[in-house]
Amino acid sequence: MATDCTNQTDSLKLVREGTSQSQRISVALDPASAPVSEHTEAHSMVFAQAYAKFLQYYDANNIVVDNWAQFFSKDVSVLLAVAATQDVEFYKSSIKSAFDFLNNLANSNKDAEIKQHLGFLFSCLGTLAKHLDKLKEELPLESTLKGTLQNLIRNQLAVVFRRLLTYYKADFALAVADRLISDTSADLVILGNNALKFSEIVSGGLSKDWITNSEGKWVADNPADWNSYVTSITADASAYGAGTTVFERANHLATHNLFTAIFDQFLKVYARVVSEAKEALAATFTTQDNHEPHYALFLAFLRLLESARAEANKLTGRHLDFYYRDILRLKEKPAISGKAHLLVELAKHVSQHELKSGELFKAGKDNRGIDAFFASERALVANQAKVVELKTVYRHGSEKVGTDAKADKQEGRLYAAPVSNSDDG
Repeated sequence: MATDCTNQTDSLKLVREGTSQSQRISVALDPASAPVSEHTEAHSMVFAQAYAKFLQYYDANNIVVDNWAQFFSKDVSVLLAVAATQDVEFYKSSIKSAFDFLNNLANSNKDAEIKQHLGFLFSCLGTLAKHLDKLKEELPLESTLKGTLQNLIRNQLAVVFRRLLTYYKADFALAVADRLISDTSADLVILGNNALKFSEIVSGGLSKDWITNSEGKWVADNPADWNSYVTSITADASAYGAGTTVFERANHLATHNLFTAIFDQFLKVYARVVSEAKEALAATFTTQDNHEPHYALFLAFLRLLESARAEANKLTGRHLDFYYRDILRLKEKPAISGKAHLLVELAKHVSQHELKSGELFKAGKDNRGIDAFFASERALVANQAKVVELKTVYRHGSEKVGTDAKADKQEGRLYAAPVSNSDDG
């Protein structure tokens, strides 16, 4: 039996045909959201760098003298690839998890774990500082990211890292049993390297770009070296508060705005470095002409492999297209414009105003940040007239009302409601 599916007869009602924003297919169901291979050229370079450490290098006498790491670790492209493949969100969530533990009153009796989580925070931040500094030193002079990173360290990170050192020195001055910061390393890989203990970073030192004066500003002619710089820093215990328990002191530090601001600043710089590293990496494929011959061949191979990866990622989409388009013969409905009901209220000093057909009304921005508009379908003259009262008059037809003797006497009867917008009409 054939049926008519077009049962929408009221033109004023909104049509729900699967083409509105809420009824469109979910992005998660798009084959492109779950590609067969998500590994880009950058991931392949990072993998080759790690794998090369396990390949032995033999000399002319067939004696193992080293591994292949030096052949896959020095090129500017791989340095940028390591930064470009960093998972900033995972780093952010790990930091947040540690802060949440320190802010949870239920953990007030877990002294050892509190110290571990505080040590985790210092380890994460110190390791990030160490390897941002290392990346800045290893990048060639012609790299734009090198200069950007140097300016970010001097003008944004150095001053907040100095503040972190004041808090660390205040805790380090206490007896070992009373210290809050556990001297442990975080179980994280940051910029391609395992996290370090904060004490190792302090003793190992950073470059002169991190050395500031007493006012927290970087100056070019600062004569201090790292050790004398750290020694000159005055300990600051104010962020630990006046609490007596481990939890009270750690919680006061973890909720102190000057302490949390350090992590916020580092996170912003970290995200920016990763973003700019992706752009700089793409440029090295086409504009960099001083790659070592062996690495240039490797990059050429990866670029060719990218074409094969792109084709492989189309496999699931092609399979779905074949099934739905060729086997089931389904076709998409055409896109239709969205509709919205518009209420117009004039300003008090305006008696009437004509809204022409096709006049545009702002509807915010779309997902690309472009202004969206709705256009009126017909002309309208808006005025100050308002509905004061709602009354209804109803004339009954020939249908019967009830089963008694009066059922047939309702035909043609008039009913009136003086206030129709009330509970009883």
